[in-house]
Amino acid sequence: MSRSEVSRQIREKRSALGWSQDLLAEKAGVNIRTIQRIEAGDTTPRGDTLQRIAEALGVATGQLTRAEEGDTGRYLHFINLSLLGMYVHFLLWILAPLLIWVVLKDRDRAVDRAGKQILNYQFTVILLVILISVLSAWFYQSPLYYHIAWSEWGRGWTRAPFPNHMFLITLGYVWNIVMVGYNSWRIRQKKSLKYFPAIPWGATRRFFRELLRKAGNP
Repeated sequence: MSRSEVSRQIREKRSALGWSQDLLAEKAGVNIRTIQRIEAGDTTPRGDTLQRIAEALGVATGQLTRAEEGDTGRYLHFINLSLLGMYVHFLLWILAPLLIWVVLKDRDRAVDRAGKQILNYQFTVILLVILISVLSAWFYQSPLYYHIAWSEWGRGWTRAPFPNHMFLITLGYVWNIVMVGYNSWRIRQKKSLKYFPAIPWGATRRFFRELLRKAGNP
């Protein structure tokens, strides 16, 4: 979106609330000169400044930048398909979506949510791989494994009930394609993106908040 269009959106929404530039600057926690320059079209708000102004006006940042629906779809496809960077190098699987999210998160609210979901998905997958690997290593070295392996029931049995590293890698590659394909379909259906597995941070925070509240009020 052009600088003049962003300026117009902010000016119109401020005027609709009946606010002066001074009041908007106060509520957004920015300098009055910043608001004046933005509304005059001398500069375009970015990052934290744009977020502060949007929150003060009670709108999403995307409503100020007014990303077109077609742009939103392209952005979502772009960040979703960036997960295929895994098949070039594992680091691209992490860095490509992260960089796209950092660049586009202030332009479109849907892209901001999608980027956070992808980061949560990546973190959860890495955490699960580490956990399974640690449990597998522990089991192979534990007396329990040798007891089962050399018992009458497990005689000749040499494979632990944990997947080896090659299996985990193969499963990760296949599941990544499934997630990308599934979310490409959801984008075309104009539905929100969903990645699995993912830690439910909101529910987790509410659980611990309630736990702390009960602990403080026995």
